[in-house]
Amino acid sequence: MDTFLIIRHNRGRETRISQRSWDLMPKSQKADYQVVGKITDIKGAAAMVPSAAKQPERTGFIPPEIVEAERLKEEEKKAVEAITGEAVKEEVQEAPAPAIEAGNEAPEVKEAPEADDLATIGGITKATVEVLKSIGITTFAQLAKADAGKVGAALEAANLSAKKAQVPNWKAKAETLAKG
Repeated sequence: MDTFLIIRHNRGRETRISQRSWDLMPKSQKADYQVVGKITDIKGAAAMVPSAAKQPERTGFIPPEIVEAERLKEEEKKAVEAITGEAVKEEVQEAPAPAIEAGNEAPEVKEAPEADDLATIGGITKATVEVLKSIGITTFAQLAKADAGKVGAALEAANLSAKKAQVPNWKAKAETLAKG
């Protein structure tokens, strides 16, 4: 009969190790882990034995209020589609065109800022540039002013969460490049 433990690292990663390996592990290393379950293998049939201690609920990076709001929005769309039989299109609100009075010239229209090559900042790959574009960041100035949490959430959504730690460095370099 083999016994395995499910252990969780302080950073949230879970893994399975044998009871013997756990027993041989130094106390200094055990301090970084918490036993969350036990698996007993009885003639090929593994039975999960939950840990007696109640484990904290896992939370994601996105606040639950936002997840709930998105879920309700999707449900509302599906209900409207079911009633009307037509797909619901996202409404894009455009600013009304300014009225031109007699004798006045047309107002000056600001052009969108020209996109900078964000890949010149160390650690930003083409995939990262695409993620930044998806949240409206195309210039060094925009990256310097961007909310690190928003950028981190977008990176995590694109499975680039390993890059989240670099966001403060990117913002500092972008600020320098925007001034120069």
